Amino acid sequence: LLDSQTAGSAVAFSTDHGVFLVARGEDAKSSPVRLEDRSGQAMAFSPDGRMLVCSVDELDVLIFDVKRRSKLDTLRVSGVPSGHKFSWTGELLGIPMVNNQAEIWNFPRRQRLATLKGHRDLVSGLAFGIEEGCVFTCSLDATVRRWDWRREKELQVLRGALMRFEDVCLSPDGLRLA
Repeated sequence: LLDSQTAGSAVAFSTDHGVFLVARGEDAKSSPVRLEDRSGQAMAFSPDGRMLVCSVDELDVLIFDVKRRSKLDTLRVSGVPSGHKFSWTGELLGIPMVNNQAEIWNFPRRQRLATLKGHRDLVSGLAFGIEEGCVFTCSLDATVRRWDWRREKELQVLRGALMRFEDVCLSPDGLRLA
């Protein structure tokens, strides 16, 4: 997929099945955006593939127009992002963070809606449920938590015996969590 000479720390697939790499400096020529001396830590495409969100600095999430290869906006988050996940509709953006919490944003309005606090270690993954207001987070604290993000309320905690969770996803029918 990528050769060992390619620099960069984030990769994502676009909806047209193209691979995009966020790299630094001169290696950024194949990237959808040029980040100069900043290395991408995490990135995700919007469900329609038109926008790319990318974390490059400690508290900045950059938003790019993929077709125009231009920066549209910057979200200032309250912690260092460890990833990004869009809701099925693209209306919401979930940002798990290394400060043991996650944020939910209204993506079109660029407005923070909720901050989910309760994990005891880095929040490594996030998945939106099919029920309105439901989101799952996972953490290196060996828990997966189910939230009502609208009320910023933890609803359930699933504990792993010895396993630290790196990511969480929900089946399309909403019946299985992995």
